Amino acid sequence: MPHFIQLNIIGYLGLKDIARLKQVCSHFQELIKQEDILAKAWYRRFSSAHQSLLKTTITARSDQQLSAWLGQFTNNQALIKSLVKRREEVCFPALLFFNNADLMSQCETFNVDKKVTISHGALINSATFSKDGLHVVTASDDGTAKIYDKESDGSWKEKDTIFHDDGVDSAAFSDDGRHLVTIGEDNKVKICSWNDDGLWEEKATISHDLYVESATFSADGRYLVTASADGTAKIYGYEDGGSWEAKATIFHDEPVDSATFSADGSHIMTASNDHKVRIYSREGDGLWVKKATIDHGNWVSSATFSSDSTHVVTTSLDGTGKIYGQKEGGIWEEKATLYPVDLFDSATFSADSNHLVIVCDDFTVKIFGHEKDGSWNVKAIINHKFVVKSAIFSADGNHLVTASRDGKAKIYGQREDGTWEKKATIRHKKAVCSASFSADGLYVVTASDDGKVKIYGHDDDGSWKKMAIFFHYASVNSAAFGPDGRHVVTASGDLTSKIIGLSANGSWVEKATIYHGKRVESATFSADCGHVLTTVSEGYAGGYNKVKITELRIKE
Repeated sequence: MPHFIQLNIIGYLGLKDIARLKQVCSHFQELIKQEDILAKAWYRRFSSAHQSLLKTTITARSDQQLSAWLGQFTNNQALIKSLVKRREEVCFPALLFFNNADLMSQCETFNVDKKVTISHGALINSATFSKDGLHVVTASDDGTAKIYDKESDGSWKEKDTIFHDDGVDSAAFSDDGRHLVTIGEDNKVKICSWNDDGLWEEKATISHDLYVESATFSADGRYLVTASADGTAKIYGYEDGGSWEAKATIFHDEPVDSATFSADGSHIMTASNDHKVRIYSREGDGLWVKKATIDHGNWVSSATFSSDSTHVVTTSLDGTGKIYGQKEGGIWEEKATLYPVDLFDSATFSADSNHLVIVCDDFTVKIFGHEKDGSWNVKAIINHKFVVKSAIFSADGNHLVTASRDGKAKIYGQREDGTWEKKATIRHKKAVCSASFSADGLYVVTASDDGKVKIYGHDDDGSWKKMAIFFHYASVNSAAFGPDGRHVVTASGDLTSKIIGLSANGSWVEKATIYHGKRVESATFSADCGHVLTTVSEGYAGGYNKVKITELRIKE
């Protein structure tokens, strides 16, 4: 059989089937190894958006930095060199992340190496990695945001401090990691940019007359939009010379609660207490022009774009949700009005934009489907007995998991005929604080006030089965997967954060514990899963308000 036909046949197989084929046939074993088929199949399980994130992680790194990263989990220098020298190949992201995830899985436990502790004088409101994992920014009520960068030798150094005249509510990076924005309680937004000399420089200050609700970058990092209680949203754009300039101001008659970009960066949507949502679009000449106004009979509780940027959904305290779609020519028109039995809390599209989930105040979750005739119809109603904290689609849009204060997380899956059915109920003895999917959609992790973390896995027969339970001695504030989908980090009131990993034999095991002196509020992985960012904040001046950056390494 010709070589290319063999490759095509194997290409239709899933990751598990390819792994089995490699074990039973020596001929295919060599072919799979030579063509990196396992790595490519593993990488294909991630959405295009997640693949883009993984690529961002390695783009800015030198060969030395890539080698150091892999060296955290293996002493095999020959393997490291063989991988890094292939960085110009199209399949390099798949090769690198597959091998790194595999190396991490082979580590029975990790050494934890505290790289730096970032201290603040008051409550820490946020601590965030850049998407490439090379920068960290914190935001505090002490009026500062601190930027730390990873050096070529692996250490983390403070690079800059951004000052506001009052507390800093948040600080966030653009997707490319070259810009960051801070929001101050002094009604100011500051934009800083990373220069080629490795220094951060303040580029613009955006002033509002009242409190700033949000400040958000477009996906390409070239635009930023703010939303303020002064009734305005301001759009700024990045110029070729490196400056940020005002492009437009959107006006409302009451405070603007939110302002967000569509995924393609071509549209902006604002939601206001004046019961209106406005959609603006960027024209070919760079001007931002109003395209639609969506009216509600009460405050707007949420306004969200679909992933393909062609639909929006709004929810309001008037008890309705409205879906608008974009026609040819850039016109937006109403497609459907949704009437629940109670008020909407939030609405979110699936990644494929074919489904919509709405969380309601009556403790129900409704899944809507987009029909061929353009209508949106209810496909499933999920009932809980108390407040629903979240409802999240898997990356492929075929599953959904809810988290409720009634102590349950429910997993629903889509049948072939488009209807939805319950696949599993994950039970806790107290409120479920969070429930989320791994990036490949194969696992769900829940965190609860009962001190337990539970991991469920999607089996070959379509069912969801309990894989593991892990215990803390106090409530678990969060449990989140790393970008590789094989590791989980927890944050608990028992003063610890735990690293849980999928081992080489397919079981989930505890691999490391990071200790703090106080309750851990949050814990997140860097994009390469090589570092963990934990936040502990007592929230008052002179209290214990610290962020730790911890490096994971192979245990010698």
